[in-house]
Amino acid sequence: MAFILSEQPSRSKTIIEKFESESSKADFALVLYTPDDIGGIKNSTFDTLRPRARQNVVFEHGYFTAKLGRDNVVVLLKDATEKARLEQAGDNDGVVYITFDNYGGWKNEVKQALRLSGYKI
Repeated sequence: MAFILSEQPSRSKTIIEKFESESSKADFALVLYTPDDIGGIKNSTFDTLRPRARQNVVFEHGYFTAKLGRDNVVVLLKDATEKARLEQAGDNDGVVYITFDNYGGWKNEVKQALRLSGYKI
């Protein structure tokens, strides 16, 4: 069963408490990296900054990787064109990154990852 954290009741919990509580129900995570921020290494010039996901999403990606294992976490990259390549979290070899496309090809890759994790699709 899929669940979206923002759609779950808060029950007077802080965001991290809600995250910890609700994440206990998960056995697979699909993390969506969207170009909501820009950034780079210290002393970067403006022209070298790259689009990147919000830092809380990168944290949640790491959390689920530790909790569920790399095989059960897929990162979907939105707007990852060659010109404006979306920054990926560093030193994450072995993580599955799927590029979102407007034609729906990404859906088959997500289905395949789910099948490999034991889901019947």
